[in-house]
Amino acid sequence: MAQKPCKQSGCYFDAVTESDFCWQHTEDKSEYREKIVSLVKEGHDLSNGYFAKVNFRSLNLAGGQFENCNFVGTYFKNATLNAKFSGSHFRRANLEAADLTEADLTATNMEGALLDGASLTKANLTDAVLNYANLSFAELSNSNLSKVSARHANLIGTNFEGAIIESANFAFANLKGANAKASRGAFVIFGGALLFEANFEEADLNRANLVGTDARKANFKKANLYFIRPGRANFSSANFEGANLNRAICREADLTGANLTEANISGAVFERAKLMDITPGNLDFSENNTNGAEF
Repeated sequence: MAQKPCKQSGCYFDAVTESDFCWQHTEDKSEYREKIVSLVKEGHDLSNGYFAKVNFRSLNLAGGQFENCNFVGTYFKNATLNAKFSGSHFRRANLEAADLTEADLTATNMEGALLDGASLTKANLTDAVLNYANLSFAELSNSNLSKVSARHANLIGTNFEGAIIESANFAFANLKGANAKASRGAFVIFGGALLFEANFEEADLNRANLVGTDARKANFKKANLYFIRPGRANFSSANFEGANLNRAICREADLTGANLTEANISGAVFERAKLMDITPGNLDFSENNTNGAEF
Protein backbone atom coordinates (compact mmCIF):
# COMPACT_ATOMS: atom_id res chain seq x y z
CA MET A 1 0.00 0.00 0.00
CA ALA A 2 1.44 3.34 -1.05
CA GLN A 3 1.62 5.97 1.66
CA LYS A 4 -0.04 9.31 1.09
CA PRO A 5 0.18 12.58 2.98
CA CYS A 6 -2.43 13.59 5.51
CA LYS A 7 -5.07 15.87 3.96
CA GLN A 8 -5.11 18.15 6.99
CA SER A 9 -3.72 21.51 5.93
CA GLY A 10 -0.22 22.07 7.29
CA CYS A 11 0.23 18.46 8.49
CA TYR A 12 3.46 16.80 7.49
CA PHE A 13 2.54 13.28 8.62
CA ASP A 14 1.32 10.48 6.38
CA ALA A 15 -2.29 9.34 6.39
CA VAL A 16 -2.92 6.03 8.10
CA THR A 17 -4.05 3.11 5.95
CA GLU A 18 -7.77 3.23 5.05
CA SER A 19 -7.98 6.94 5.93
CA ASP A 20 -7.18 10.28 4.30
CA PHE A 21 -5.74 11.61 7.53
CA CYS A 22 -2.99 10.79 10.02
CA TRP A 23 -4.12 9.35 13.35
CA GLN A 24 -4.03 12.73 15.06
CA HIS A 25 -6.34 14.28 12.47
CA THR A 26 -8.66 11.28 12.03
CA GLU A 27 -11.91 12.79 13.30
CA ASP A 28 -13.89 9.68 14.19
CA LYS A 29 -11.30 7.39 15.74
CA SER A 30 -13.87 4.86 16.98
CA GLU A 31 -15.24 4.44 13.47
CA TYR A 32 -11.72 3.93 12.12
CA ARG A 33 -10.96 1.26 14.72
CA GLU A 34 -14.18 -0.58 13.87
CA LYS A 35 -13.34 -0.39 10.17
CA ILE A 36 -9.96 -2.09 10.67
CA VAL A 37 -11.53 -4.84 12.79
CA SER A 38 -14.13 -5.44 10.07
CA LEU A 39 -11.48 -5.60 7.35
CA VAL A 40 -9.55 -8.18 9.38
CA LYS A 41 -12.67 -10.29 9.91
CA GLU A 42 -13.40 -10.15 6.17
CA GLY A 43 -9.92 -11.45 5.40
CA HIS A 44 -8.48 -8.31 3.80
CA ASP A 45 -4.69 -8.21 3.44
CA LEU A 46 -3.42 -5.07 5.18
CA SER A 47 0.26 -5.79 4.55
CA ASN A 48 2.55 -2.81 3.91
CA GLY A 49 0.09 -0.62 5.77
CA TYR A 50 0.86 2.52 7.75
CA PHE A 51 -0.61 2.53 11.26
CA ALA A 52 1.85 4.72 13.17
CA LYS A 53 0.51 5.91 16.55
CA VAL A 54 -2.97 4.42 15.99
CA ASN A 55 -4.80 3.36 19.16
CA PHE A 56 -5.74 -0.31 18.78
CA ARG A 57 -6.17 -0.87 22.50
CA SER A 58 -8.17 -4.00 23.39
CA LEU A 59 -9.12 -4.70 19.76
CA ASN A 60 -9.33 -8.23 18.37
CA LEU A 61 -7.14 -8.37 15.27
CA ALA A 62 -6.66 -12.15 15.36
CA GLY A 63 -5.97 -13.70 11.99
CA GLY A 64 -5.01 -10.40 10.41
CA GLN A 65 -2.40 -10.03 7.68
CA PHE A 66 -0.12 -7.15 8.64
CA GLU A 67 3.21 -8.06 7.07
CA ASN A 68 5.76 -5.26 6.61
CA CYS A 69 3.54 -2.69 8.29
CA ASN A 70 4.54 0.46 10.16
CA PHE A 71 3.33 0.31 13.77
CA VAL A 72 5.84 2.78 15.19
CA GLY A 73 4.42 4.18 18.42
CA THR A 74 1.14 2.27 17.97
CA TYR A 75 -0.94 1.44 21.06
CA PHE A 76 -1.91 -2.24 21.36
CA LYS A 77 -2.38 -2.66 25.10
CA ASN A 78 -4.61 -5.69 25.88
CA ALA A 79 -5.22 -6.30 22.17
CA THR A 80 -5.57 -9.78 20.64
CA LEU A 81 -2.86 -10.04 18.02
CA ASN A 82 -2.28 -13.66 17.00
CA ALA A 83 -1.75 -12.53 13.41
CA LYS A 84 0.90 -12.28 10.70
CA PHE A 85 3.29 -9.39 11.36
CA SER A 86 6.53 -10.56 9.73
CA GLY A 87 8.82 -7.71 8.77
CA SER A 88 6.74 -5.07 10.56
CA HIS A 89 8.10 -2.20 12.65
CA PHE A 90 6.91 -1.88 16.26
CA ARG A 91 9.55 0.52 17.55
CA ARG A 92 8.34 2.18 20.77
CA ALA A 93 4.92 0.54 20.36
CA ASN A 94 2.89 -0.33 23.46
CA LEU A 95 1.95 -4.02 23.50
CA GLU A 96 1.53 -4.39 27.25
CA ALA A 97 -0.56 -7.43 28.17
CA ALA A 98 -1.29 -8.05 24.48
CA ASP A 99 -2.10 -11.58 23.31
CA LEU A 100 0.43 -12.54 20.63
CA THR A 101 0.02 -16.29 21.06
CA GLU A 102 1.35 -18.09 17.97
CA ALA A 103 1.83 -14.76 16.18
CA ASP A 104 4.24 -14.53 13.25
CA LEU A 105 6.75 -11.88 14.33
CA THR A 106 9.68 -12.99 12.20
CA ALA A 107 12.15 -10.23 11.34
CA THR A 108 10.09 -7.61 13.15
CA ASN A 109 11.69 -4.52 14.68
CA MET A 110 10.43 -4.11 18.26
CA GLU A 111 13.26 -1.98 19.55
CA GLY A 112 12.18 -0.10 22.66
CA ALA A 113 8.68 -1.62 22.56
CA LEU A 114 6.66 -2.26 25.72
CA LEU A 115 5.72 -5.93 25.95
CA ASP A 116 5.57 -6.39 29.70
CA GLY A 117 2.99 -8.98 30.63
CA ALA A 118 2.36 -9.87 26.99
CA SER A 119 1.63 -13.45 25.94
CA LEU A 120 3.90 -14.70 23.15
CA THR A 121 3.47 -18.42 23.72
CA LYS A 122 4.54 -20.35 20.61
CA ALA A 123 5.15 -17.07 18.75
CA ASN A 124 7.78 -17.01 16.02
CA LEU A 125 10.26 -14.18 16.61
CA THR A 126 13.11 -15.51 14.47
CA ASP A 127 15.48 -12.67 13.52
CA ALA A 128 13.42 -10.11 15.45
CA VAL A 129 15.01 -7.01 17.02
CA LEU A 130 14.10 -6.49 20.69
CA ASN A 131 16.95 -4.25 21.80
CA TYR A 132 15.96 -2.12 24.81
CA ALA A 133 12.44 -3.62 24.76
CA ASN A 134 10.58 -4.28 28.00
CA LEU A 135 9.36 -7.88 28.23
CA SER A 136 9.25 -8.15 32.00
CA PHE A 137 6.98 -11.00 33.12
CA ALA A 138 6.05 -11.73 29.51
CA GLU A 139 5.08 -15.27 28.51
CA LEU A 140 7.44 -16.68 25.87
CA SER A 141 7.13 -20.39 26.56
CA ASN A 142 7.76 -22.61 23.53
CA SER A 143 8.39 -19.55 21.37
CA ASN A 144 11.05 -19.36 18.66
CA LEU A 145 13.64 -16.67 19.43
CA SER A 146 16.36 -17.93 17.10
CA LYS A 147 18.81 -15.19 16.15
CA VAL A 148 16.85 -12.57 18.08
CA SER A 149 18.73 -9.44 19.11
CA ALA A 150 17.58 -8.46 22.60
CA ARG A 151 20.55 -6.43 23.80
CA HIS A 152 19.86 -4.35 26.92
CA ALA A 153 16.28 -5.70 27.02
CA ASN A 154 14.32 -5.95 30.27
CA LEU A 155 13.34 -9.60 30.74
CA ILE A 156 12.81 -9.68 34.50
CA GLY A 157 10.66 -12.66 35.43
CA THR A 158 10.04 -13.57 31.80
CA ASN A 159 9.04 -17.17 31.08
CA PHE A 160 11.13 -18.81 28.31
CA GLU A 161 10.38 -22.41 29.26
CA GLY A 162 10.89 -24.65 26.25
CA ALA A 163 11.77 -21.71 24.02
CA ILE A 164 14.32 -21.82 21.21
CA ILE A 165 16.98 -19.16 21.82
CA GLU A 166 19.70 -20.49 19.53
CA SER A 167 22.20 -17.82 18.40
CA ALA A 168 20.11 -15.13 20.12
CA ASN A 169 21.88 -12.08 21.54
CA PHE A 170 20.93 -11.08 25.11
CA ALA A 171 24.08 -9.06 25.79
CA PHE A 172 23.62 -6.77 28.82
CA ALA A 173 19.96 -7.77 29.13
CA ASN A 174 18.27 -8.12 32.52
CA LEU A 175 16.93 -11.65 33.00
CA LYS A 176 16.69 -11.54 36.77
CA GLY A 177 14.43 -14.37 37.92
CA ALA A 178 13.62 -15.44 34.37
CA ASN A 179 12.54 -19.02 33.74
CA ALA A 180 14.32 -20.64 30.79
CA LYS A 181 13.86 -24.25 31.86
CA ALA A 182 14.43 -26.73 29.02
CA SER A 183 15.15 -23.90 26.58
CA ARG A 184 17.39 -24.61 23.59
CA GLY A 185 20.15 -22.05 23.16
CA ALA A 186 23.23 -23.27 21.34
CA PHE A 187 25.58 -20.33 20.67
CA VAL A 188 23.33 -17.93 22.60
CA ILE A 189 25.00 -14.73 23.87
CA PHE A 190 24.51 -13.64 27.49
CA GLY A 191 27.64 -11.52 27.70
CA GLY A 192 27.33 -8.92 30.45
CA ALA A 193 23.73 -9.98 31.14
CA LEU A 194 22.11 -10.22 34.57
CA LEU A 195 20.94 -13.79 35.20
CA PHE A 196 20.55 -13.47 38.96
CA GLU A 197 18.32 -16.33 40.22
CA ALA A 198 17.37 -17.24 36.65
CA ASN A 199 16.33 -20.83 35.99
CA PHE A 200 18.10 -22.76 33.21
CA GLU A 201 17.37 -26.25 34.52
CA GLU A 202 17.76 -28.84 31.74
CA ALA A 203 18.47 -26.07 29.22
CA ASP A 204 20.81 -26.66 26.29
CA LEU A 205 23.27 -23.76 26.25
CA ASN A 206 26.16 -25.49 24.53
CA ARG A 207 28.83 -23.10 23.26
CA ALA A 208 27.06 -20.14 24.85
CA ASN A 209 28.86 -16.85 25.47
CA LEU A 210 28.51 -15.88 29.14
CA VAL A 211 31.51 -13.57 29.40
CA GLY A 212 31.04 -11.20 32.32
CA THR A 213 27.59 -12.57 33.10
CA ASP A 214 26.17 -12.09 36.60
CA ALA A 215 24.51 -15.44 37.28
CA ARG A 216 24.58 -15.47 41.08
CA LYS A 217 22.18 -18.06 42.52
CA ALA A 218 21.14 -19.12 39.02
CA ASN A 219 19.95 -22.69 38.50
CA PHE A 220 21.77 -24.73 35.83
CA LYS A 221 20.74 -28.14 37.16
CA LYS A 222 21.22 -30.83 34.47
CA ALA A 223 21.88 -28.13 31.87
CA ASN A 224 24.10 -28.77 28.85
CA LEU A 225 26.89 -26.23 29.22
CA TYR A 226 29.34 -27.88 26.87
CA PHE A 227 32.16 -25.55 25.78
CA ILE A 228 30.51 -22.43 27.25
CA ARG A 229 32.65 -19.33 27.63
CA PRO A 230 31.90 -17.70 30.98
CA GLY A 231 35.15 -15.81 31.47
CA ARG A 232 34.94 -13.47 34.47
CA ALA A 233 31.32 -14.50 35.04
CA ASN A 234 29.88 -14.53 38.55
CA PHE A 235 28.37 -17.91 39.41
CA SER A 236 28.56 -17.58 43.18
CA SER A 237 26.01 -19.85 44.89
CA ALA A 238 24.79 -21.08 41.49
CA ASN A 239 23.50 -24.62 41.10
CA PHE A 240 25.28 -26.84 38.54
CA GLU A 241 24.06 -30.15 39.94
CA GLY A 242 24.31 -32.80 37.22
CA ALA A 243 25.23 -30.19 34.61
CA ASN A 244 27.53 -30.85 31.67
CA LEU A 245 30.49 -28.45 31.92
CA ASN A 246 32.70 -30.46 29.61
CA ARG A 247 35.35 -28.16 28.08
CA ALA A 248 33.77 -25.07 29.68
CA ILE A 249 36.23 -22.16 29.76
CA CYS A 250 35.63 -20.71 33.23
CA ARG A 251 38.72 -18.55 33.27
CA GLU A 252 38.57 -15.97 36.10
CA ALA A 253 34.97 -16.96 36.85
CA ASP A 254 33.64 -16.76 40.40
CA LEU A 255 32.10 -20.07 41.51
CA THR A 256 32.24 -19.37 45.22
CA GLY A 257 29.68 -21.53 47.00
CA ALA A 258 28.49 -23.15 43.76
CA ASN A 259 26.97 -26.63 43.76
CA LEU A 260 28.81 -28.92 41.32
CA THR A 261 27.44 -32.21 42.63
CA GLU A 262 27.65 -34.85 39.88
CA ALA A 263 28.58 -32.18 37.34
CA ASN A 264 30.77 -33.19 34.40
CA ILE A 265 33.84 -30.93 34.51
CA SER A 266 36.09 -32.99 32.25
CA GLY A 267 38.29 -30.75 30.16
CA ALA A 268 36.93 -27.61 31.81
CA VAL A 269 39.29 -24.69 32.43
CA PHE A 270 39.23 -22.97 35.84
CA GLU A 271 42.35 -20.86 35.45
CA ARG A 272 42.41 -18.02 38.01
CA ALA A 273 38.84 -18.91 39.00
CA LYS A 274 37.39 -18.60 42.50
CA LEU A 275 36.51 -22.09 43.72
CA MET A 276 35.99 -21.52 47.44
CA ASP A 277 33.28 -23.39 49.35
CA ILE A 278 32.40 -25.55 46.36
CA THR A 279 29.98 -28.47 46.86
CA PRO A 280 31.08 -31.24 47.09
CA GLY A 281 34.11 -30.17 49.04
CA ASN A 282 36.22 -33.04 47.72
CA LEU A 283 35.59 -32.38 44.02
CA ASP A 284 38.56 -33.57 42.00
CA PHE A 285 40.09 -30.81 39.85
CA SER A 286 43.35 -32.70 39.27
CA GLU A 287 42.67 -33.13 35.54
CA ASN A 288 41.61 -29.51 35.04
CA ASN A 289 43.60 -26.34 34.42
CA THR A 290 43.33 -24.54 37.76
CA ASN A 291 46.46 -22.40 37.47
CA GLY A 292 46.11 -19.42 39.78
CA ALA A 293 42.69 -20.56 41.04
CA GLU A 294 41.58 -19.79 44.59
CA PHE A 295 40.36 -22.71 46.70
